[in-house]
Amino acid sequence: MRLVEATNGIAPIGKRFEISSSDTRKTILEAPIRADNFVKSCHYVDLFDDLSKRIAKYENEIFIAACIENVNLRGRIIEYIIAVEDVKVREQLISALLNKTPLPKLHTCNKLGDYSNFYQKTKLYL
Repeated sequence: MRLVEATNGIAPIGKRFEISSSDTRKTILEAPIRADNFVKSCHYVDLFDDLSKRIAKYENEIFIAACIENVNLRGRIIEYIIAVEDVKVREQLISALLNKTPLPKLHTCNKLGDYSNFYQKTKLYL
């Protein structure tokens, strides 16, 4: 019930997304087909293996971050540990978690994701 109460108070701050062209509409409508094709491809295995290796490498740090009560902060920290390529920020973040010191400033770009890779054959950015 708390989550519902908290989210009811959220007000939009930007403009509503408008589909501006038939190409955009087509791209959106074909997204499930592209996703299904990707999951069935060899690229999915590559992506899964990469993610699994990243998680295994930072398993202890992710476990420590998972204990943070603030769900937003917890998610951002875990995303940084796994996906962000800035080694210096990752090291500062991990050091702060392990030593229970203040966290470094985390910058969120509000993009679709910080991890990206383009799979040419499937025309998917992940």
